[in-house]
Amino acid sequence: MAQYVVLVRVNIQHDFFSDGICRNLEFQATAATKKMLNSYRLLLKPTRSGFDILADADWGFEPDETLRLHIEAYAGDSYFALYTEEIQTLDGMRCYRIENITGDNSGLALQEITAREYRSGNEGPTPAGPGVLKKPVIGFEVAIEHQALGIFDVQQRESLLAAPAVQLQLHARAFHWKYYFFGELANLDTEIHDLYSPSPVVFDLCDEAVPDSGKAFLSQQSIVMSDVPKQRFQLKEKTSPGRVLIKRLPNAGLGWIAKSRNLAGQQILVAEIYVNQ
Repeated sequence: MAQYVVLVRVNIQHDFFSDGICRNLEFQATAATKKMLNSYRLLLKPTRSGFDILADADWGFEPDETLRLHIEAYAGDSYFALYTEEIQTLDGMRCYRIENITGDNSGLALQEITAREYRSGNEGPTPAGPGVLKKPVIGFEVAIEHQALGIFDVQQRESLLAAPAVQLQLHARAFHWKYYFFGELANLDTEIHDLYSPSPVVFDLCDEAVPDSGKAFLSQQSIVMSDVPKQRFQLKEKTSPGRVLIKRLPNAGLGWIAKSRNLAGQQILVAEIYVNQ
């Protein structure tokens, strides 16, 4: 039975998720890379936080030149591009090259490259399922030096198993929150209070015309989105100090993202929340 060691480990962090681990990514090797993996007895193994490239520790074949493996990450949910800051580039995806993978995995480097560099000499997107062709959101070119492959002695195996992982940090996108109030709430003189943030978020009453005699409040600053929002906003009545109308307003989600304008007339993206009471 073959024994495998980790040549390279890629961990992807994302601060949208409360545990910091990027989920909802599916990793696939391109068609040409699948052939190389088979030829050199390498394995692509998805992990909870990214993927590993494994090598057969008992196989002694060494390639004549650096192997360039192309691994692509596909978004497993339709909101990934919404909650991820600047994941999409003009070329369609963000690309990285992982270099300096040798027998002891010293000096691993993650370098951002252009999609043009990544695609140079490489085929197009990999089909993501029967009859479905999705575009990858992240591309990795893993450059394995020829001396990294060979017969691994005990010391090499231990150094590979203890080798540091390549870390990629993705950031959550921020949106202005926009509350719409209807019904009796729209007829009262109200204000929104922030009960959580060290630097409280301030909401301004919008002067725009809202259908059905409603009214809207817009946050002055943008708020970073999260899968478990920590914000706690209350709706209070101005004319009756201390009177709480809604103890905890609903938090924004990704289902209602729209273009709007702030009070200065600048175009912004907002997360809309509708409250009818």
